[in-house]
Amino acid sequence: MTFRVTFRDGQGNRLHPEGSLPTYGEFVRGQIPSGLRYYDGFRLFPTLYYALKHRESNALVTLSGPTDKLRTPSLTAGIDQFFVPQSTIATVATDGFSAVLQGIPPLAVTFGGVANPSLWETPISDLVTFIIPNDALPGTYLVAVKARREFGGEALNRGTTTEIQVGTAALSTFSPQTGHCDSCHSGASAFSKVLHGVSDRRACFACHPSIAVEPDAALDIRVHEVHDRSNRFPADIHECATCHLTPPPGPARGLLPR
Repeated sequence: MTFRVTFRDGQGNRLHPEGSLPTYGEFVRGQIPSGLRYYDGFRLFPTLYYALKHRESNALVTLSGPTDKLRTPSLTAGIDQFFVPQSTIATVATDGFSAVLQGIPPLAVTFGGVANPSLWETPISDLVTFIIPNDALPGTYLVAVKARREFGGEALNRGTTTEIQVGTAALSTFSPQTGHCDSCHSGASAFSKVLHGVSDRRACFACHPSIAVEPDAALDIRVHEVHDRSNRFPADIHECATCHLTPPPGPARGLLPR
């Protein structure tokens, strides 16, 4: 399944010619006039300095589904997943759904260039091709992309999603386990304007497993951490019913002790 990723400015103009995107080497040298950002973790160390996490600038594309099966992945993505054509985030055998991920540029180029800098000059296509896992269940799948642009002194995190059908024309319905988000996330704090600029909550699951070098990246841990440590969250984080529509199983991960 092949998708073309197109980045545009606020007036809808293409930032790059169709068919290609800047190389990672151009990003490292500050040679991308459009302001498109790529992974900047080698300089910022955002895993250690969490205040800079929003500037990590990962440009990622994911495919996950069926959407009625989405939940926080139980797999931990190992370092090996940084060097394969597409990273496995969730499998039917482990989590009941499929999720795969690719980077822009490919993660093997970004991280492989640490040992072999010539990889950072690899031409980057604007086409992303996913191989749907052999055991993928039929239903509605979500394709999501997120990226960051810094231009004219303004930093923008933006993302978008689209649906495809795999194996059946019947639509899958996403049933979130949490809600009431718009009690706080509205106006300037709406999902489309904060974090990754993605308003579709279904996109979160395929981007947020635990990672070997970042165990707290799991979606439930990350959401708990963000709200538990924010003075802008007005409720008791230990009162699960504030956000959870049904009682969650097991202890909450990512919360500081009372």
